[in-house]
Amino acid sequence: MRINDLNGFAQGVGRFEEGEHQGMVGFVPHTLPGDIIEPKTIEFQKRIGLVKTRTILTKSQLRGETHCNHAGVCPGCSLHSMQTKDYKSLKAMVLNSLLRGPLKNQNMPLICLNQTGFRNKIILHWNDSSQSLAYSDESSYSDITQCPIAEKPIQNIISQLPKALKEISGVHKIYIKSLPGDQTILGIICKLKPVVEDLKSRLSHLSDSIFWQYDNTPFTIDRYQWIQGGETPFYEEVLTRPLFWLPESFFQTNRPILNEIVKTLRQWIKPQTIVWDLFCGIGTLLFGIQEQIQSGYGVEFGPEAIECARNSALQVKNLNFACLDLTKEIHKIPKNWEKPGLILLNPPRQGISPKLIKRLLEMNCQELIYMSCNPITLERDLKPLLQSGYSLKQSLAFDMFPNTAHFEILTHLKKGL
Repeated sequence: MRINDLNGFAQGVGRFEEGEHQGMVGFVPHTLPGDIIEPKTIEFQKRIGLVKTRTILTKSQLRGETHCNHAGVCPGCSLHSMQTKDYKSLKAMVLNSLLRGPLKNQNMPLICLNQTGFRNKIILHWNDSSQSLAYSDESSYSDITQCPIAEKPIQNIISQLPKALKEISGVHKIYIKSLPGDQTILGIICKLKPVVEDLKSRLSHLSDSIFWQYDNTPFTIDRYQWIQGGETPFYEEVLTRPLFWLPESFFQTNRPILNEIVKTLRQWIKPQTIVWDLFCGIGTLLFGIQEQIQSGYGVEFGPEAIECARNSALQVKNLNFACLDLTKEIHKIPKNWEKPGLILLNPPRQGISPKLIKRLLEMNCQELIYMSCNPITLERDLKPLLQSGYSLKQSLAFDMFPNTAHFEILTHLKKGL
């Protein structure tokens, strides 16, 4: 089988060349256009065959030196071995395969930066039987000793963890976060209550701030317990601006790409606009554009995120925040908030609810900017907006998750274009 394309999951696409399934399309993970492979294990479905294992007979000219010892076996990254000079065009091929709705054929530009050293948070699993780090419970692959996509402080911790955790029972997951200034947080998620002093003696040299938490409990501040550190506030940053942050708070895992997104927002949003951010998190996007807008209002359902946002805004006069669940409490948005000229939407992967779309249409706001990490739900949500008087002014894709089939997409909608 010759691989000719990449699908929306970054799997190679080709056709079976012989046998009873000759001519059928096959999807082959960890392959690139130009590879010639011999399928070994195949799972046939209605219209395709998913090749589980294969032998590469002829390597594509697009293949380069991989940056990871676990390339092709760890499922975390699907595009390890692209030549750097071809990476952007092949990632764009994945994006074009993903888009099926209003964003199809838009020739959307794609912003790519570094393929390695970008990720500021990572969660791994601990394999008790092999006493090694694993990608996930479902993965058959373990023995992870490096992760080059992570920032350097995280890589340093990963390289030392297997030795530090050996023979400690009950460990399930490992949470590692790096913050600006090379500060790190190490979290140990346990099935059983650990001997805290034992954990501290083995791990204290890895990070200044270490906590443990029971597995299968909500990740909230009253659920995790500090073993070391945790007394002083933590800070993230957007374009060098410090923001209060807590370990349970969401923050984009790729800080350099986040900064590019904020720079784009500054270009797209007219000065002195009144902006509502309906999924504001800790206020990251509003703080990124705060100096050029007239006023900003942020909504988030997590009280810890709103606490962070309000703490960051103590010296700021033009930002306000409210803790609301927009799936249930749309009507509770404060009545004294100024009418927005632009609404920012940055929902979770599942997108926004029909009820919220209806409310947006009732508000009749002149401009919307929708930011999404899921092109499928993004295009689903864009359809009713585009059918109700909005037009797509511009769109831009960002390689927030290098070496994978995932993207962050920014779309700008405007009335009356």
